[in-house]
Amino acid sequence: MIGGAGVQRRRVLPHPRGHGKDGVAAGNHAIVLNVFTEPDWRRNGIAQRLMEAIIEWADAESLDRLVLHASAEGRPLYERLGFVPTNEMRFNRLFGPPVSSMPLANPGKPRQIRQPRSLASR
Repeated sequence: MIGGAGVQRRRVLPHPRGHGKDGVAAGNHAIVLNVFTEPDWRRNGIAQRLMEAIIEWADAESLDRLVLHASAEGRPLYERLGFVPTNEMRFNRLFGPPVSSMPLANPGKPRQIRQPRSLASR
């Protein structure tokens, strides 16, 4: 394999179309993930062809928006293809507070953490 890219569909609530377009978008989005080209194959247009295929697919699926998180190296390609920088911010605390700040149910007894069955059977 010399390169690859993925895309994940996601539904969001309807929202204003934005970027000077009138109307309401249906909320059909996709996020582009893991675009890469092996180092020996870079600068041969592979990532561009992968991204063009994703954009064509998104158009055929009538998606409202494609989003991605660009590396500094990939940003010029995405801008050439029509992606624009946004004001996205990120909140990284997932699934509640960090474990270190959670009170223990029984502070005097160590807690045993059970592995999910799929891991325990390996």
